[in-house]
Amino acid sequence: MRYFMGILIFAVLSYPASMLGQPTLSVREGLNLATLSGEIMDRGPLNARATLKMGVSGTFPVRGRFGFQLNGDYVQKGAHDFLYDSSIEVDYIEFSGLVNITLISSYRVPSLSILAGPSVAFKVRSEGEGQLARIHWRDRFEFKTTDFGIIVGLGTQMTFSEAMIIKAELLYTEGIRSINKTAPYDPNFNAETSIKNRGFSVCVGLGFPYGKTGG
Repeated sequence: MRYFMGILIFAVLSYPASMLGQPTLSVREGLNLATLSGEIMDRGPLNARATLKMGVSGTFPVRGRFGFQLNGDYVQKGAHDFLYDSSIEVDYIEFSGLVNITLISSYRVPSLSILAGPSVAFKVRSEGEGQLARIHWRDRFEFKTTDFGIIVGLGTQMTFSEAMIIKAELLYTEGIRSINKTAPYDPNFNAETSIKNRGFSVCVGLGFPYGKTGG
């Protein structure tokens, strides 16, 4: 993943400023439908937890239809446990670097872009580990402080005025590393029991172009 991030950063820095389009700074808020995947699913149903996602992003056109997008978000993840009527809550500050490939671009109609790239998230709050501890862990359960994932999705935007753009994104995030930190007591599990974050998010926001379009 670090090599992929390096390639993206190098791609942006490789072009002189005159070749870049108009960068945009955006603020956004939306809904995140989060759940957990992995061997922990075998013990009972874990369902999507409707949560909050909000943050800022910077979009930097590179050349033609290709660009680069940096995101910083506060994201609530976890899952809802219908079997025990409880929620597993894990909140993160998440950063992602996405390639932005524009498929449709027009000043008067909404654009359409493909977004894809890696993410890293830092845990700021967690609750509900006790629900898992009572099932498979003798005394406690902990999540790791960092999570890594891959984000893919679609984005659209429409120019509202020269100083404002309306933006929307539909993204899917899949964890690529287990967030389980504690070895379970249940003999049917082991220290490598995989628990991963995943979920869909829908965000709407306002973008504010700055700088000048290169010629």
